[in-house]
Amino acid sequence: MNTTTIHHRVHFPTATADQLYRMYADGALHTEVIGYPSEINATAGTEYNVCGGYMTGKMVHSEPGALLVMTCKARNWSEESPESILVLEFGAGENCAWLQLTQSRIEASIAEEFDQGWHNWYWNAWKKHLGEAVAAN
Repeated sequence: MNTTTIHHRVHFPTATADQLYRMYADGALHTEVIGYPSEINATAGTEYNVCGGYMTGKMVHSEPGALLVMTCKARNWSEESPESILVLEFGAGENCAWLQLTQSRIEASIAEEFDQGWHNWYWNAWKKHLGEAVAAN
């Protein structure tokens, strides 16, 4: 099976790196921002599910306000699909906070759809939550 890696770097002019980290790692805030039930926290070794159970996995490592590393598998992936490795890095530049996503071991045949899903389900929802303009994809 061919796999690939997704890379995103998204800037959020009105946020801090810690806000972005909490929007993903805090289950209640995650649910509020994306609008789907999510059970997640940043404790290494804990299992999580987000987007109403669409994505599940285990938190592998976290550094508050800076880094989340987890395994990930989507409900509609084939049995043969490996768990992907999702790395979210958070930081701040001169005029904005940023998030860098690297998600490896994505089945190549669904990578484009999954890549777009990050924009549709997350980055646009985060920008809306922060009162920022949402760009057309």
